Amino acid sequence: EFWEPLAKACCRRLKSVRFLLTRGGEFVTPGEAVVAGSSALEEASAPFATDRLVAQIGLHPAHPSLSLPAELARHLGVRRLDASLAVELLAELSSGWSDAGDVDTRWLGTVLKELRRDPQLSNSLASLRKLRVLPLADGRLESAAGGAPLHLLGALLAGEL
Repeated sequence: EFWEPLAKACCRRLKSVRFLLTRGGEFVTPGEAVVAGSSALEEASAPFATDRLVAQIGLHPAHPSLSLPAELARHLGVRRLDASLAVELLAELSSGWSDAGDVDTRWLGTVLKELRRDPQLSNSLASLRKLRVLPLADGRLESAAGGAPLHLLGALLAGEL
């Protein structure tokens, strides 16, 4: 296409410009912004203040009125609150957990169930299985590396089983 080189050049330049408005009213570069993904996942994260979690890994939630086409957001490097980012957030959060008492099982169950619905989960499944986030009756935390089905664990933790 005639305009393709211009579009690519514009995206390259915009990646370093602080022009995306955040929920907090600041402007950040596209690589520092995260846009909403699954609304249920954001609601599940509310008890842990998703904004703070996202900030812990150096990102800022985009302003809710921001409307970027997915393709443009991808080219600019804007992250989406999807399975990949949720696993990063869960890894950051769980790094501070020392035993089962630190885990909000209802929240964790909801997050695991929502992750299962994300079509990109397969790309993050190996990382998710390695996280020590599953509370055991004896107070220890364990990973699902042994093959425990995450969807059943999610339903159990959410109080549905």
